[in-house]
Amino acid sequence: MGRRSRCGRDRSEECGARTVEAWIAAWAGGAAIAVANGAARETTYGRTLPERAANQISVSTGSAAFLAAGPELARRRSGR
Repeated sequence: MGRRSRCGRDRSEECGARTVEAWIAAWAGGAAIAVANGAARETTYGRTLPERAANQISVSTGSAAFLAAGPELARRRSGR
């Protein structure tokens, strides 16, 4: 069914540290995507478009960025 992590059932301190590092990296990446998306909105189309249209574009570009980042995070996590 699902893939097992590289640590599997290993409960060692090293495995736990890698998991924490992976989550921190993912959260930091997500925050960077959110800030970049907001900055792009406020400096470009957010100034000229109506609020609703700017929101719709921002949600679309943000979602696309998060979707694009997901496979990269999974690839890095798996070590491939």
